[in-house]
Amino acid sequence: MKVKILGSSSSGNCYLLENENEALVIEGGVSFSEVKKAVDFNISKIVGCLVSHEHLDHAKYALDFMKAGIPVFCSQGTKEMIGVGLYQPSVCFHGKRFNIGNWEVMGFDIQHDCHQPFGFLLKQPECGKGLFLTDTFYSEYVFKGLNFILVEANYCQHIIQENIESGKLHPAIKRRIETSHFS
Repeated sequence: MKVKILGSSSSGNCYLLENENEALVIEGGVSFSEVKKAVDFNISKIVGCLVSHEHLDHAKYALDFMKAGIPVFCSQGTKEMIGVGLYQPSVCFHGKRFNIGNWEVMGFDIQHDCHQPFGFLLKQPECGKGLFLTDTFYSEYVFKGLNFILVEANYCQHIIQENIESGKLHPAIKRRIETSHFS
């Protein structure tokens, strides 16, 4: 299993878990054309896309995945924010397992400033059990027996303070980052 990071920032997040036969996309925050390039334009190997929450840096291109016939999965709260007309993502429920290709997935509640954000517990025969956790400052759950962890940490305390002092960052943004993201 290969992990390809196509984006991990406020300009767009997208992670690809891929082997010879299938690819699972986590987050639809980078253009679908970039995802197509990452799978050598073999989009038939993409079994699905998980979206953790509705913020554009995570969900901006979810509609493009759905238009291409790739199923998108998210919480009910996220669906209400990103669904458009005939294109509606599939809802996954807190603590309920479901399958996407050879992946077993379970969404779980996390803490963030949006509608029902999720982290994801993942299991696949080739790489075992893993955790995806982003845009949160806390997880109330403990996961045992993990083989891999994908966590997005958004800031370093001393760098964020330097950016405040230099005028690059407004103090209100600092407060939002500190109360909704891992350091």
